[in-house]
Amino acid sequence: MAPVTVVAVSSGSAESTTESSAGYVTFAPPATGANGAYADSVTYPVPYSLPGVRDNVVGDTFNFTIAGANSAHCSIKSSGEGFAYSSTGSCTLSVTGVLGAGDSDDSSNGGNSGGREANGADDGAATGTLTLTVKKSNQSISATSLSGTVSTPVTLAASGYSGTGAVSFALVGGGTASGCAVNGSGQLTSTSAGTCLVTATIAADPYYNAATSSPASITLARQGQKIDASSLSGPFGATITLKATGYSGAGNVTFAVVGGGTASGCSVSGGDKLNSSSPGTCRVTASIAADSFYSAATSASATITLIAPTPVHVPPPTTTTSTTTTTTTTIKTTTTTTTTTLPPIPPVHIKSSPPPATISISVGPFAEGSYSLSKKLVKQVADLARVVKSRRYKSVDLAGYTDNVFSPVFNQTLNQSRASVVEALLVADLSALGDSKVTITIVVGGPLIVTASNATAKGRAANRRVIATLKAG
Repeated sequence: MAPVTVVAVSSGSAESTTESSAGYVTFAPPATGANGAYADSVTYPVPYSLPGVRDNVVGDTFNFTIAGANSAHCSIKSSGEGFAYSSTGSCTLSVTGVLGAGDSDDSSNGGNSGGREANGADDGAATGTLTLTVKKSNQSISATSLSGTVSTPVTLAASGYSGTGAVSFALVGGGTASGCAVNGSGQLTSTSAGTCLVTATIAADPYYNAATSSPASITLARQGQKIDASSLSGPFGATITLKATGYSGAGNVTFAVVGGGTASGCSVSGGDKLNSSSPGTCRVTASIAADSFYSAATSASATITLIAPTPVHVPPPTTTTSTTTTTTTTIKTTTTTTTTTLPPIPPVHIKSSPPPATISISVGPFAEGSYSLSKKLVKQVADLARVVKSRRYKSVDLAGYTDNVFSPVFNQTLNQSRASVVEALLVADLSALGDSKVTITIVVGGPLIVTASNATAKGRAANRRVIATLKAG
């Protein structure tokens, strides 16, 4: 630290006084003391002005030195000029008054005004000490009010202090956020949005006392987020499960219908299930609720397309007439010259097979809302054709069935479509086997027959099928 320099108020010749005891130097206020021993104090780094110095002899001069321990690192010229200190602590200033050549008005000279004693008549010295204590200065510190977002550490700050002591931070009550915490690096976190209150403390150093600030408010806001509603499509009559992406929080996600769609009766139930009363488009938005870390958000609208199923043309039932031709062969017997007569040919008995029994074969399961034939279904139809061929069935009735997921109107069209695609493939497979005389009929409008409960996914899959009834004629 740079020395603190002052100039003595009084130095050189002293004024005469009757208030001083012979042999002692007196220090003027604010120094306090008696009999040459005085004390004073100053607060670092305030400059210190030496108090006035005097003794009881007119014409004396003074010599200044630093004596004894000197923890305040004081310094001064012998003339009393240039006093300085550079640290807290203390030092002792020693002053000696050197007597002049003689009094100018001494009573021992008979009151002879203006007379002087002979040299050395009152020779002697007055002494004194001033112990100066340099005290640490008080200081202040202010914690800085800051703002940030939850889950991102906020680096705390303080200002307004003078010392070099370590600065630390502490939480105090009164904030609105949960889970406020300060780590050893002076970073603050919380587990919810709101405010945390902190104080800043600076430790004492050799020159300044410790200080603690008033509480400062650290405001922690939720982080922003976005959410995107997904554009989807599906068959009309089906319940569409809405979806959203792109969000970061854990809040509840919900959907809402907005204007601009072409379908009628668009509505959302159960938070994410979309239905409509006609084909077309529905416009929806997705919203996510706020949680401890993220604010609420709502997406732009997305388009949900509800596709009407393409009607499948069901041809009228056809009847195939088969004609059986019976050929009678007459065998003639020829008599040779040996007149040998051939024995008669024994009658041939042809056993006729009974007609095959009526059976039903299931083709399924179809995918939900679909009448496309998977590889598995294609193989099942091929197996069906081989049974018809090998057992010589003459007619096949096809009836489509499904689960209860879609509307009755949609399901009726879906059933017909499934039966139609099975019919087309069965005709092709029978033709490849050389059998083109089988009558195939699509049964329309029959009763709903379920083979398993629609309450489970496995049961609904079992109900999505086409039943082929094979008949002898």
